[in-house]
Amino acid sequence: MSLDPGNPWIAAMARARGAEVAIRYADQRLTWTELASQAHALAAQFSRLGVMRGDLVAVRMTPHPRMVAILHALQMLGAALLPLNLRLAGPEAARILAHAAPRLLVDGIADAACGIDVGTLRRVHPFDDLDGDRSARSFEAPAHLDAEAALTVVYTSGTTAAPKGVVLTNANHAAAAAASRRRLGHGAGDTWLATLPLFHVGGLAILTRSVLEGSTVLLESAFDDERAATVLATGDATMVSMVPTMLARVLDRLARRVSPRVRCILVGGAALSPSLGHRALDAGLPVAATYGMTEACSQVCSTGPGSDDAAHGLVGPPLDGVEVTIREADSDGWGDILVRGPTVMRGYLRNAEADRAALRDGWLCTGDVGRLDERGRLAVSGRRDDLIVTGGENVAPVEVEQVLDEHPDVAESLVIGVDDAEWGQRVVALVVPRDGREPGGDALREWCRARIASYKTPRDFRFTAELPRGATGKLLRRVSR
Repeated sequence: MSLDPGNPWIAAMARARGAEVAIRYADQRLTWTELASQAHALAAQFSRLGVMRGDLVAVRMTPHPRMVAILHALQMLGAALLPLNLRLAGPEAARILAHAAPRLLVDGIADAACGIDVGTLRRVHPFDDLDGDRSARSFEAPAHLDAEAALTVVYTSGTTAAPKGVVLTNANHAAAAAASRRRLGHGAGDTWLATLPLFHVGGLAILTRSVLEGSTVLLESAFDDERAATVLATGDATMVSMVPTMLARVLDRLARRVSPRVRCILVGGAALSPSLGHRALDAGLPVAATYGMTEACSQVCSTGPGSDDAAHGLVGPPLDGVEVTIREADSDGWGDILVRGPTVMRGYLRNAEADRAALRDGWLCTGDVGRLDERGRLAVSGRRDDLIVTGGENVAPVEVEQVLDEHPDVAESLVIGVDDAEWGQRVVALVVPRDGREPGGDALREWCRARIASYKTPRDFRFTAELPRGATGKLLRRVSR
């Protein structure tokens, strides 16, 4: 379905496929007509609360159909959703709210320990205060949908700097959904298992894809590896989005091969190691490795489902309509990844300095390092800030991690640079042993030296039960340092 400037997406889908199931959640089944009705009632209530075109509404709640209805209600009003990361401490969330200045906060988290000092900001409960009353029948939602209006403002995780609010428009989300559909082949007959957080662009993208094509969302309140493995085995969903840590846990749970109804398991949010990619493909999973970011409305590049590229450190060519170029490449072709296309954000919220740094001559400077092969497929070595310079040589942490993760006694690893008076930085590896079998630093050092240059081989090995990760599974290198 293409953008219709006279129709909010939920209203158009309700007319086209009203009786079909839009959302499955626990034992609930919500049709497009029912979801549109809820969204219309919520839009009426938001309007009475003073929400107007161009406003932001912050939402803090676990995944639930009510949050989906809120997203569509805000689009009806020309307002934007600001989903708050549920893992933020109160002061962190308060700083984001102070910067974003939303019209109100919809807060469904009743946890005093994570309370947010919102000052004069009005706070409402998503169920107690937003009850979807029927007086909405007299409410006329604004008819015009502005393609360039913000639909979501998603704050980055802040792993390398202070969180920034990424402004993504209706047009950004529509272009991202269409490009994803052309690469992965999803459509109206699909059911998409949604276990990613809805404060993450990967989770939100599932919602926008579904309303633009009429697919069903199988919405989960949280990720459960046993439940996800059951869905894959039974074919209760045809499309799945995961981060690598989720995929590894599901593989540990799978008692039998996945159903042939499962057509794609999209894996992103963090690097998919070749060893995990091989393991998934060997188990018959139609994995599609993807590279993306909030600033590009989720996907930038993706492999086709089941492609061997997912097991060779490649994330595929750019999606249709998206351009990727490498600037200032070294002799091996590694350089800064730049992205251009209709999925690229409008900019950062009230942050002109960050805009100037990230958006140059129509290109988004990602801050990531990668290279394109002769077939236009992208490989990503990590963040430019994560590059380790030891003795004048550059070391990409991901390259070392891929070698370590191939060792039979290594479950996963994280490689960082630590300040060193002699070498500038020395390479250090944090290693999670597989099944408690700690291989020892000497064994791992020999393993690496047989496969990569000596200057890339970690000088120190630290063994740990788990690695620090963000809410979406991304490894937190700064925390590790």
